[in-house]
Amino acid sequence: MPQSFTPPNVNNYQVGGFIVSLGGVDLGDIQEISMNPQVDILEHYGRRSGTRILDKIARTRSALRFTLTLDEHAAATYSKFFMGHLAQPGVISVMTDPLSLYTLSVQYLNEAGLIWTYSHTQAQVRPSAAMAFGNGTAWAQFQVEVDPIYDTTQSFPLGSITFS
Repeated sequence: MPQSFTPPNVNNYQVGGFIVSLGGVDLGDIQEISMNPQVDILEHYGRRSGTRILDKIARTRSALRFTLTLDEHAAATYSKFFMGHLAQPGVISVMTDPLSLYTLSVQYLNEAGLIWTYSHTQAQVRPSAAMAFGNGTAWAQFQVEVDPIYDTTQSFPLGSITFS
């Protein structure tokens, strides 16, 4: 039976995990993920009364950014980090596709099943920090940033989230 996502409802509290695919490639175990909607605004203040009063706000930029911490060291995930592609099985052409666009699917799940899915037709991926292998006391992880690209051919130009 579908959950009611109308607040207030303690069943809306979730502990779950993610499955992320870029261009149909499952990125494996996602240790950490953040979704950051970004909006820049330009404020205008009128001074006709002698006091500055905010009288207009305009949006100048909208974006959505995902930051993913990965820990599965495989050629398919490395190809995204190194902005290349698999030239042949197990061989990555480093930095040959820095502007490639991929379809994006982010699924949020828990033990009971799928909670929601974010999907979009085009997103760009790049490293967000240096790949650090550590000193052997922790799992080696690496981070990528995924930016959905505005797609005017779609009903939802920056993607959509569908609750299950």
